[in-house]
Amino acid sequence: MTFPAFSSSAQSRLSYLPQDCWICILEYLSFDDLLSVSKTCKALHASSEPFLCRKISWDWVTPPLRRILQFFRTISNRPDLAASVQYVSLLSSNYPDWHGPWIAPQHTVSWNEERPLFEDVVQKGVDIIHQGQFPDANEWLQALNDGNVYVFATILLSQLPNVKTLYLDYSFVWMGGYPGRMLKHSLLSRNKVLSTFDHLQRAEYGGNTPPAELWDNNMLPLDLDGFPSVYNQDQFIGWFCLPSLQHLGIWLRDTVDLRTNEKLQCDPANLTSLVLARSTIPEEDVLFILQRTPNLTKLHLGLAYPRLEAQVLEKGQFLLQALKPFYHTMEALSLSLEYYPGGWGELHQDDELMESWQPFNGFLKSFTKLQIAEIPIHVLLGFIDDETYDRKLSDVLPSSLQELVIRAAPSPLGENPWQDTMIYSHVESFVDIWDVATPLLQRITLRLWNGHYERMWDEDEKALYEACEENDIRMNVVGDDHCSALWAKRIYLEDEVDEATARDILDTCCCGSFHRDK
Repeated sequence: MTFPAFSSSAQSRLSYLPQDCWICILEYLSFDDLLSVSKTCKALHASSEPFLCRKISWDWVTPPLRRILQFFRTISNRPDLAASVQYVSLLSSNYPDWHGPWIAPQHTVSWNEERPLFEDVVQKGVDIIHQGQFPDANEWLQALNDGNVYVFATILLSQLPNVKTLYLDYSFVWMGGYPGRMLKHSLLSRNKVLSTFDHLQRAEYGGNTPPAELWDNNMLPLDLDGFPSVYNQDQFIGWFCLPSLQHLGIWLRDTVDLRTNEKLQCDPANLTSLVLARSTIPEEDVLFILQRTPNLTKLHLGLAYPRLEAQVLEKGQFLLQALKPFYHTMEALSLSLEYYPGGWGELHQDDELMESWQPFNGFLKSFTKLQIAEIPIHVLLGFIDDETYDRKLSDVLPSSLQELVIRAAPSPLGENPWQDTMIYSHVESFVDIWDVATPLLQRITLRLWNGHYERMWDEDEKALYEACEENDIRMNVVGDDHCSALWAKRIYLEDEVDEATARDILDTCCCGSFHRDK
């Protein structure tokens, strides 16, 4: 849309348009159109300015320190604009190479040269820390003086009272956990200096966590952690204490504070959607969390196990116990199980503990309202043996299912791993009888690990596409790093674009190296 320059007479006529009419019009304009409107005259600039500040979306690949400081200065002088901000996204568009060590995103500003230009902003941050009575004020003050972009971003967030949607990069959890710590302190102190995020409805705090660092199994002993081993334990509890929160995606490293803190009550009554992204908590902690989130209808259990200290699903009975209260309410369920550090071609021999996996055989059929399921193939059908290979997908899926996503294992978990062609074969057999077992099914997605996808199975894949097309099932094959669940990605994309476009984007590119759709 292009807005022409208005004559003085036109501007005069426009000035008679009631303010509430202008607000209704501005609600539907894109950012570019709002920018055009704001340049037409002073009156329209004043009306459109709050709408221009309503949505902040900055790429965190190279954290924009200068932009953060400039906007912080603006809202310090114009609190009305701070109140206009409803959406904040600080997410990386790229992830670290999982073949190498993690490197945290950092700004490229020469702080010694830039600081004199922003002394007023630094001082404002210092004032907020003092007035907010931070318990660890010296650490925060030192970080401000050092130009720490994670702290400046957090102080900026603390001054935005009406944010409804907040997406924060996984590196915030890693690099000090400042937003979570600020949130906890704000909820405890209620000093009116810091936002308590009472209006926050959707939050991601590390929901985009990438795969763990890769361990070369030829290198002994194990010489890396996989995930950063140092993190602040105070940063997690606050996210479970927000009264309006409906969706939470979080890289939950532990539940120590949630279990022991008696000053904050975790009662997220409105939370209906929870994503535990590559969370390094044991199964019994999942039970603890789900007992405090009884109203969930969408759940992603992304669990990461320390390679030398734990076995996948060794305590799986806690997961089944945690899921039981949701048998008749859960609509979307996804599961991700992996080790950290990652292992390229390394066999963990999980199939030696078959008794841990057996209770999960057919567990999805207990969910009477389940519409979306995203489950690893070895959870659906077990490890490869003669009995498993004769199992049928139709025997383990609920009749209510509308969308099925099958995950391949990021690395082999047993002596006989599932090959892509084996998955194709099982799905092709299922497609022939899908309408009997799952009459509402519309879509099947095979979510393969991008490092393992082999083109030698092209003919098998082609045959599967043809079988799905003949049976009116939409078929996708995607390869990515398995971060979070596809249904959770849609939640983020729907904030950026409309629902139909979000689905098209996921169909075209799923944060991975390839995608084919028919």
